[in-house]
Amino acid sequence: MTHVFLPYSPDILPDLVAVHSSYASHINQHPTFPVSHWESIFLKSEVDPRRDIFISAENKSVTGFSWIYSRENSNRVILRGPYIDPINENVKALLEAHLDAVFSRVKRMPLDFLQMRSFLPDWDAVYEKKGLEYRGSYARMKLFPLKGDLARAEIPGGGKIRKWKNDQDLTLIHKMFVSIFKEHWDFETPSMDDWRSVLKSGNFNDDLVLIAEQNGDSVGYSFGDILGSSIEDKFPSGYLISIGVLKSARRLGWGRAILSRWLTEVYGAKIKSVELDVDTSNESAIRLYESYGFKTIRTEKVWSRSLDRV
Repeated sequence: MTHVFLPYSPDILPDLVAVHSSYASHINQHPTFPVSHWESIFLKSEVDPRRDIFISAENKSVTGFSWIYSRENSNRVILRGPYIDPINENVKALLEAHLDAVFSRVKRMPLDFLQMRSFLPDWDAVYEKKGLEYRGSYARMKLFPLKGDLARAEIPGGGKIRKWKNDQDLTLIHKMFVSIFKEHWDFETPSMDDWRSVLKSGNFNDDLVLIAEQNGDSVGYSFGDILGSSIEDKFPSGYLISIGVLKSARRLGWGRAILSRWLTEVYGAKIKSVELDVDTSNESAIRLYESYGFKTIRTEKVWSRSLDRV
C-alpha cells in the first residue's frame, strides 16, 4: 500500500463526508453529517487546518481523516478519529499511519497527554501497540420517543428546582460540577468560557439549565443543550451535558427529581428524543436513566497517552 497525507482544503470536504459515512455505518446509530458540519468544526479557532487535520489518501482517493485540538488552559490534546472505513483491507496500516502523524505533531505541543475515543474493539490492539492506555468507557444512551405523560418525581422536603437566571447561576453550577466530579478519572476543570459558549449556541434553550435547592442551599443541577439535526435525524434532540447532586444531598431522591423535571422541560420545547453519555461504571446512574426508558445505543472507549512517551 502506498498512502500519502493531503493538505486540507474546503474542496476536499465532500470526500471527508463520504469517508465518515462509511465509518459510521458500522456503528450502531452513529450519526453522519453534511459538509456544513465539518466546515464549521475546521473553522474553529482551536483547529489550525494547516497542521491539525490529517487526511490520508491512496491513489488520489481519500481513505481516512482525523484532527486534533486543545482548549485554552487545558493540559490535554484531543484526537478526533481516525475515521477510516473498517472494511478497507489496509485499515490497520492506515490507523497506524494516522497515529504516527498525530504523534509527530503533538510532541511539539506543551501539553501533558493526548486523549482519544474509539467505538471499534477490533482496533484496540493497534492503540495498545502505539502506546495508548485504556482509561474507561462511556455509554451513549437515548430516550425515544419522549412522551408528555412522564411522571415527575417528588422533590425532597424543603426543596425546589428552578431555572437558571444569570451568569452568577452559571458560576454556581460550575462550582458544583467541580465538587461532584473532581475525583473522576476523566475530570478536567472546564473553563467558564466553554460553558458560556453553550449558552450562545444557536440551538440553546434557557429552560434546559436547572438548579436544585434545599433550605436555601444549592444541592444539584442539570445542564443541557439541543443537538442540531444530522443526516439521519431530521429533527433536533435534547442532550444532557451534565447532571449532578452534591454528596451531602445524595440518596434523598434529588437525582430522579432533577432528571424528571429536566425531561419535562425538554418535552415542553417540542423535542421528542433525548441523548446523554454516562460512565459505564456508574451503575446507579444507568439504572436511573433506564427507569425512564433510556437505552444504550453504543459504547466508546477512552484512550490516552502521555506526551512524555511520544
